[in-house]
Amino acid sequence: MVWKQVIVNLELRVIYPLMVGIWVIAHFVTNERAARSDRGGHSTKTVLDDAIPFMPDMAVFYFSGFILGNMAYFILGSTESFPLIAMGYGIQFVVSIALYVLYPCRIDRYEDFMPDSTPGYLLAAFQRTSKPFNSFPSMHVSFCLFCALSVWGFGSRSEGFVMMAWAVMVALSALLTRQHYVVEVLMGAALGVGAYLFIWTLSI
Repeated sequence: MVWKQVIVNLELRVIYPLMVGIWVIAHFVTNERAARSDRGGHSTKTVLDDAIPFMPDMAVFYFSGFILGNMAYFILGSTESFPLIAMGYGIQFVVSIALYVLYPCRIDRYEDFMPDSTPGYLLAAFQRTSKPFNSFPSMHVSFCLFCALSVWGFGSRSEGFVMMAWAVMVALSALLTRQHYVVEVLMGAALGVGAYLFIWTLSI
């Protein structure tokens, strides 16, 4: 039984990087599709978003989310709980991509700002690469919160606590860099928590 679990985990550790590659491709394909379609004009903007300042230096935390969102793989990839965690990642991926296709949203970013710092230049370069679609829900927030909860629940609670604080900063940075609106961040958080609760229920 133990050797079967080892094989499963080894397979998932190989498959996971492939899943990341598929996510990147799916993200850019759906983003480009929304940009070329007249269906890409939906918006989740609220009056709260108008009150949020634009702080491009917070891009440091936003970009760190690409690391945080994968930490469960590096920390728990060899544990018996990783198959469930991989399932949680998959659920978020499927739900997010489906929403990007069925209800494409656009965010009005500050793409014409003049960067005066390294994080600002990186943000401007990122925005030139990634079009302002695929914003609802925020997969950035979803993956980061899910990862933090997974480490907290299946690994170390102290590490998980630190990662949850990190996830909060990523969520704030998504708003302060105008990469996402409030509703999109909340939906991303709900998706991450929902995926975690689902796999946690299966583990009991």
